[in-house]
Amino acid sequence: MYCTVSARVAQRYALDKITDDHLRVYVVWGPYKERETEADARLAASFIPDPRATHFWTATPAAGNLFNEPLKPLGLGPQSAWDSFLVYGPDTRWGESPPAPEHFMHRNVEGKALNGVRLFEQVRGLLPSQDKGGKLPRSRAPGEGQ
Repeated sequence: MYCTVSARVAQRYALDKITDDHLRVYVVWGPYKERETEADARLAASFIPDPRATHFWTATPAAGNLFNEPLKPLGLGPQSAWDSFLVYGPDTRWGESPPAPEHFMHRNVEGKALNGVRLFEQVRGLLPSQDKGGKLPRSRAPGEGQ
């Protein structure tokens, strides 16, 4: 399940390193290519145990598809927004459809690949608090830790 890698990155580079209580992470789990199940999502959710994260399950790709239009100008193309990071600032207002995010990462969009360091910097830069957290985690050798 590729999503567990993304979950670990979100936990390690955003939630573990940014202490600001204003930070919220909303994780939507769903069946990519009709393979994953709700049980898979429950297992994967354990990789993001932070109380600032809220997890949702959807049995269809509809939630990811809601972001297709707002993400087209950012390079999404005809794909769904599955396995993406969408970063919104605290002043973002949602209407009938989702707004475009401040920052966006998707593993299949050139120049927008998932990157923990960039996620950390983007999220920390949008938070209003002075207590944003500080240092990036040190790099690990392959096979070292999680």
